[in-house]
Amino acid sequence: MKIRLTLLLACMLPTVGALSLQAAATPTPPAKAQHKSQEHVIKTGKHPHFSWVLLQADGSMTVGAGNSDEWRQLERSRHDGDYLWVKTRKARYEITEPAILAQVQAALQPMQQQGERMQKLGDEMHSHGDAMSRLHNRLRQEEDEQQLTAIETEMDQLSAEMDRLGDQMGDLGDVQADLGEEADDLVFDLVQASIAAGTAITLK
Repeated sequence: MKIRLTLLLACMLPTVGALSLQAAATPTPPAKAQHKSQEHVIKTGKHPHFSWVLLQADGSMTVGAGNSDEWRQLERSRHDGDYLWVKTRKARYEITEPAILAQVQAALQPMQQQGERMQKLGDEMHSHGDAMSRLHNRLRQEEDEQQLTAIETEMDQLSAEMDRLGDQMGDLGDVQADLGEEADDLVFDLVQASIAAGTAITLK
């Protein structure tokens, strides 16, 4: 089963300073790994007091906004079929209208594609970071002046390449943030229309 955490306003991807992760779609880790991190996480969207999660029949779960306690509860209580779970200030809803779900999925697709590009770039940055660490260890152990100069030159070149990749990552992140706001706006409007039309199912 997969849990796709689509970050609409920020992507926690590797940077030059801190090579960490986030992708548009990641598989659920094994049961042992899940125990490692059960802390409460909140992801805030553009609209206050508005949370939404898209759950699909293939087992994927795309989080638009909300908190991790809600996500875990949804994972335990999910049912068959595709549906959009929504929480507003006043109530919680479930939306199953195919037309609305299709529009939500279409809005998320560019973000998922962008996330894949960012993940690929992040992997490259991580590889460069490992290489820089190895060069740094060699530099501390090397005594030959000629070799020291060669290592320092290689480190300078690698550093410049990491800076270039970092700039690319920043540009991709800006695009991803814009796509996220557009998706969040679309979902918000679709949900309001569904609630007004009485087609959104109110949950207890």
